[in-house]
Amino acid sequence: MEAPVNDLRDQIAEALAEHSLTLHGLHGRPSYIDPRTERIVRENAASRADAAMSVVAPKLEQLRKELAELRGALNWQTSCTSCARVLDASIKETQRAELAEAAIERARDELDSWQETIDSGVMRDSEWEQCLAANLPILRAILKGGQAP
Repeated sequence: MEAPVNDLRDQIAEALAEHSLTLHGLHGRPSYIDPRTERIVRENAASRADAAMSVVAPKLEQLRKELAELRGALNWQTSCTSCARVLDASIKETQRAELAEAAIERARDELDSWQETIDSGVMRDSEWEQCLAANLPILRAILKGGQAP
C-alpha cells in the first residue's frame, strides 16, 4: 500500500516542479536553466508534495476502506454495507473453523499413527515412547474437545 502513495507523491512533486518551471518561463528551455535553480525548484516541489501527501494519504486510506466495503456489498448483492460486513465476518469465521478442524484431523491421524507404533512394540524401550505413551491419553482427550484428565 505504501508504494502507490509514494508513487503519487512523486507524481505530485514532478507536476509541481514542471508547473513552477513553466510559470517562470523556464520549462522546455534547458539552456536558460541554471542547474542549481532547477535543483532548488525540484526540492521545493518535493517539500510541497510531502505537505500535500500528509493531507491526501489519510483520505486515500479512508476511500480505500470505503471502496472495500462497497465491493463487499456488491459481492453479496446487497446495498447494506453493514450486512455485507456481517456476511464477510461469517465467511472468515467459517474458513477459520474449517482450517482448525483440518488441523485437528491431521493431529488425530498423527496420534493414531503414534498409537499404532506403540502398540506394534517398535522402540518399546525408548524414553521417547514412554513419554509419548504417558501423554497420549491427555493429547487424545484435548483433541476430542475435552479437558486433560
